[in-house]
Amino acid sequence: MKNKLALELYNDIRSPLVIPAIFSGLVSGLLSVVFMFSFATVIYAGPISGHFTQGAGFLILAASVSCMSMALLSSVKGLIALPQSNPTAITAAAASSIIIMLPSDSSPDTYLANVAAFMFFASLFTGVTL
Repeated sequence: MKNKLALELYNDIRSPLVIPAIFSGLVSGLLSVVFMFSFATVIYAGPISGHFTQGAGFLILAASVSCMSMALLSSVKGLIALPQSNPTAITAAAASSIIIMLPSDSSPDTYLANVAAFMFFASLFTGVTL
């Protein structure tokens, strides 16, 4: 599989369509970053709003890994995968529930750690089951 992927990447680089493909990738990447900041605004609100930049960084990293793995490992050529907004509302509701269930004297770092752990395990479970 490694040689097949390397050969496909080599052929794609030599294609006359490489420049439009690079520009579409840049636009998709920029759009993904904007989406992740808007999703982070919804999820990292309230008591964990002080950790917005870290939360946005988590989301951008997760989106980058997801998009890159879809682009490299998908059998569909020209696939552009972007994170969707629908799970954001569910994740924000779950984050609020997690914060409410923690002791009221917990630090914002504790809130962030619990919300980040929830998002990690929820993503892992979704990836494994799909």
